Amino acid sequence: MEPAKQPVDLNLISSTGHHECLGVPPELTDYIMDMLRDDPQTLKACSLTCKAMFASARHLIHRTLYLTRQNNEYLLAEERKKGIVHKQRDQVLRFLSHMGEQGLLRYTTQVHIDYHGTFIPEFFRPHLRYSKSLDRVHSLTIHNFEVTRWENHHKSYFGNLYPTLTSLSLRSPVGHHREFLRFALQFPNLESLCVEKLDFEGVRRHVDTNPIIVTVQPPLSGTLRLDRAITADVSAQLLEDLAFNLPNGIRFRSIELQQLPGHQAQHLVNACGGTLEHFAVKFTEQNLQTQLSSLDLGEATVLRRLTFHAKGLEELHCGLFLRALSTIKSPVFREVVIEVEGFFRRPWKYVLGGDWSQLDRHLDELFSMREDGQLVFRAHEFVDHQSVKTQAMQLFPRVVERGRFRFETYGVTGKYWF
Repeated sequence: MEPAKQPVDLNLISSTGHHECLGVPPELTDYIMDMLRDDPQTLKACSLTCKAMFASARHLIHRTLYLTRQNNEYLLAEERKKGIVHKQRDQVLRFLSHMGEQGLLRYTTQVHIDYHGTFIPEFFRPHLRYSKSLDRVHSLTIHNFEVTRWENHHKSYFGNLYPTLTSLSLRSPVGHHREFLRFALQFPNLESLCVEKLDFEGVRRHVDTNPIIVTVQPPLSGTLRLDRAITADVSAQLLEDLAFNLPNGIRFRSIELQQLPGHQAQHLVNACGGTLEHFAVKFTEQNLQTQLSSLDLGEATVLRRLTFHAKGLEELHCGLFLRALSTIKSPVFREVVIEVEGFFRRPWKYVLGGDWSQLDRHLDELFSMREDGQLVFRAHEFVDHQSVKTQAMQLFPRVVERGRFRFETYGVTGKYWF
């Protein structure tokens, strides 16, 4: 006689399936979600599939907190529909408190603040309770930061970030560059610093002659990036302070400069000689080419990659590349990257200036002892594969024949190896 069959517990099957995502091991689910970490829309779609994917994707979806005017206004509009009205002073950063009320700030590792206006301490005060709970943030980006308004409030509003913050980006800040350095160096574990579009009009109104005072601060060892409309004079002063006026020095692994203010950039390279792995130059002005011709990378003993960025092919000149490459003595150097924001339909050889066959021979010799040596062309838009291959063969026959040429596109999955 067969034993009586037990009724099937559908709830148990459902919960088990949801917990393991229909039999997929949790480790594999985590791995799949991590592969999608830079695709928020797909992560959100996956999080609705099952409990396992929801749990695995949640910390990735909410790892970046965007405190923007758009997010804030959308939230306030939704709350007004529900009859919820806040005091005027509480509305500016209402999105911060909302995320805290939902318990989502515990996932935050990056904070991006952009209100299309000057960011001042008064915005934070009504929401200080929740801002203090941001204790895992390693990256902070602030737009329109007026540093003089914050000089007496550093510890009050950013003290909770002291143990964890390693990267600081200031975009369109207002004030003197030394004030920004003092603000940045309050974070004892800071490694990377980015300053974009500095308001140099504010610098002219206020001349800061006070020394940079640092108590306990390890050398900056991540990435330095100066970008977008920072004048040569201001950039030179900032580089000089970084190279000479920080008590513990600097050890940047990567330096990206829009301006090359003569010997100040050279001092910076020399100061980071034993740690500098990547050096990038953006072509934005004609005199930048003259400055690049005198740059010596011989002190960068562990340099691995050199990047040249330009808006169009017509700004590039192989003579500058040859001059810079001839100074490299690093035994681990392996990659030259040429980035352009716009390609033309005309053949490259009619747009690019100089004798590129000479650069082709130099790269062939430079990479002869390095199996992984390569020349990378990177474009902003998608370019036909066959067209790229044809033109690459004309300019760099040796590099292409040895399989050392690669073409990539920004934001597009296409990568072509020749």
